[in-house]
Amino acid sequence: MTLKVILLAFACFTLSIPVRTFAADGNAEKTRQLIATLQSPVAALQDKARACRQAGEFGTAALVPALAALLADEKLADYARGALENIPDPSAAAALRSALGKLEGDRLVGAINSLAVLRDAGAVDALQRIAADPARGAVGAAL
Repeated sequence: MTLKVILLAFACFTLSIPVRTFAADGNAEKTRQLIATLQSPVAALQDKARACRQAGEFGTAALVPALAALLADEKLADYARGALENIPDPSAAAALRSALGKLEGDRLVGAINSLAVLRDAGAVDALQRIAADPARGAVGAAL
C-alpha cells in the first residue's frame, strides 16, 4: 500500500467523524419525525421498522423511550433492540435492563443478548435472577 493511499484513507476517516457527530447532535427535526413514526398507532409496520433502523443510525438518547416501548412488540422488538444497541447513551442499556422484568420468551432472550452486545455490567443482578428462574425460559441466555 502506498503512502498516498494510506493518507487518503486516513483523511476520509477523519473527515467522516465530525459529519456523523453533527448528524447525531444537530438533526432534531429528523429525531422528532422518527419518534412520531415509532409512536404512531397508524404507521405501517415497514415504516416503523425503517424508523428503528434510522434511529440506530442517529444514536440519540431522545429516541430511547420510543424504542423501549417496542421491546415487547412481536414484530418490531428486534428492530428496536438493534437501534438501542447502537445508541451510545447509557439510557439505551437502562431501557433494556428495565425491560427484562416485563419480557418473556424470545423477546427476553433478545434483550439479554443486546445487553451482552453492550457489555452492560449493570445487568448482572437482573441476569442472576433470570438464571435462577427456569420458568422464565432464558436461563441459558442469562448465564
